[in-house]
Amino acid sequence: MSNKKRIAAIALCAALATSSIPFAAACNNSSSVSAYFVNYDLNYDDVDARQITVQSGQKAREWRAYREGYSLLGWYTDEACTVPYDFSKGVSSNITLYAGWKPEKGFVEVNFNFSCPGKTNKTVSLKSGDTVMSKAIPDTSRIGYNFTGWYKDENCTEKWDLDNDLISDAMTLYAGYEIDQAWVERDENGNIIYENESVTVWCANTSIVEYKIFQEIVDEFNKEHEGKIKINPTDTFTGQATLLLRNQLTSSIVNDPDTQYSTADMFSVAGVEFDNSEFYEDAIQETFATGIMKALPLAARVPYVIYNKALIKKYNGDKLPANYTELTALLKEAYDGEISDNPEFAPILQSEYYFKENTNTLPFVQNGVDFCKLGNGKMVNDWKIPEVKESVKDVLNKSYNLFGASGDCHGKMISGQNADQIISDVKSGNSLFGIIGLSGGLSSGSGEYSNYDDKVLAQAENVGVMSVSGLFSDNDDDISKRIPVITTGLSFCKLADGVTNKQLCASAEFAKYLVENSYKFAERGLVPLNKKAYAKFAETNYEENTRGALIKEVVKNPEYLYSMPGIKSLKAIRTQSVAMDNLIPFFKQDEYDIDKIFSQLLSSVISKIS
Repeated sequence: MSNKKRIAAIALCAALATSSIPFAAACNNSSSVSAYFVNYDLNYDDVDARQITVQSGQKAREWRAYREGYSLLGWYTDEACTVPYDFSKGVSSNITLYAGWKPEKGFVEVNFNFSCPGKTNKTVSLKSGDTVMSKAIPDTSRIGYNFTGWYKDENCTEKWDLDNDLISDAMTLYAGYEIDQAWVERDENGNIIYENESVTVWCANTSIVEYKIFQEIVDEFNKEHEGKIKINPTDTFTGQATLLLRNQLTSSIVNDPDTQYSTADMFSVAGVEFDNSEFYEDAIQETFATGIMKALPLAARVPYVIYNKALIKKYNGDKLPANYTELTALLKEAYDGEISDNPEFAPILQSEYYFKENTNTLPFVQNGVDFCKLGNGKMVNDWKIPEVKESVKDVLNKSYNLFGASGDCHGKMISGQNADQIISDVKSGNSLFGIIGLSGGLSSGSGEYSNYDDKVLAQAENVGVMSVSGLFSDNDDDISKRIPVITTGLSFCKLADGVTNKQLCASAEFAKYLVENSYKFAERGLVPLNKKAYAKFAETNYEENTRGALIKEVVKNPEYLYSMPGIKSLKAIRTQSVAMDNLIPFFKQDEYDIDKIFSQLLSSVISKIS
């Protein structure tokens, strides 16, 4: 379904769930539940979902939904429509049912393929023997291009006549485009003519992307493009009209993806070479919204573990744990050995701030049970599948075991940001391990930023660093080695209506240059996401106890960098629905009900997916 309609349906669900009527208790999946939600997903775009409430133990109604040109096969418990739902059974939990469809007799499916990035293909069922109806044809607009028509072949040589050609069998029509020569001035070779083009670039996260280095890259670009393009960097929001190119946390960009141009379209119309495969695939998932890259990946912050060198030597002979079993065994041994002499000892520390911003995803992604994923062109949660459900419960048990109030490992979740406390406790031996989630910048008042990487490095004699890869799983596969990251990216903002088309193209030139030079941010603690930029970083010999050297230690393989899929509610899911609303209160409980927390977490995540 469309985002707007899905959001409306979710809003209704949220309103009901927070009301005082009896079925609100369904979110808790407790014995007091009197009714449940049954969500009917029509399983195709541009339609409203339907949600009803069913009294506990009563049967759901088999809705005879209508879709033009299709017959309803039935309702299924999975989006692929392989497991039919049994309407003879009473409802005992919140459920989502998916409609299965097939073309009606005499109808065939026509797929409209745009053959270009930034456009989502569309499939409809049309009557055989008819022409393609105008209402079935999707929007073909594309920045800087003229649409030339629909074609029978992928190379766009044989045109389909919408008025006269008749449909006979299932088929695919391919969209044809050509550059709009009048859109921007070009020379006889098709190259854009730049002359003193001025582009303002807003660096919104100066505590993440060090502004001094950002300015240095801008100066280098301006020197190389003198007389043609001049980039004017700013760390101050100066209004929507002129701020075309924006450097922000990616979650802020995809929070409103309709206000951003397609990255691939921008590079294409500017004649700048670009390929998504230039980046580490799993690390840039959050740059995509509805399958379209809306943020150009720049760099990422990675979480890592710090440890007390003396205690590691004492309890493990300098050997660092490589998986969850080794980690928990070491934590328990250290606790038993230290607690009698040091009542304040906590084997592992985590802060609520770092947890809600980033590291709450760690055990989930390393066990392959992400909060949500892309399926059939939309975001879905598959936790209701029995084997996935059991894996999620196992993750919740593991997480509580580490950080719960009565967890076996006696870990501690401290309030606030408190990286200073984590570093101090690990250095002093009050803790064996500490998890540093992000390296947040702190202004010194002189335009320079210091971050917690520096504070860790200052204690290198007593404190070591290690990767989080593999620590929250006992599997030995690529999934278990994932490192969840928070990324920063560039966006081409549609709200900048005070710019020319030539400035749009000039911004793409700079964007490419900035990405190619993103390796320079590594010396300030950022991991470049572009493969060539990362290679330049990897080839650099950093001095011992510098941020560049730290990154090399905690990111053994950039292929394991991993981000959540890009959706409007990305940050809300990670920080609020998962961390603040559910997991942090869960860790504070002395006794816990895994079924209850699973139900609460599932309902909370699903309510945010749009």
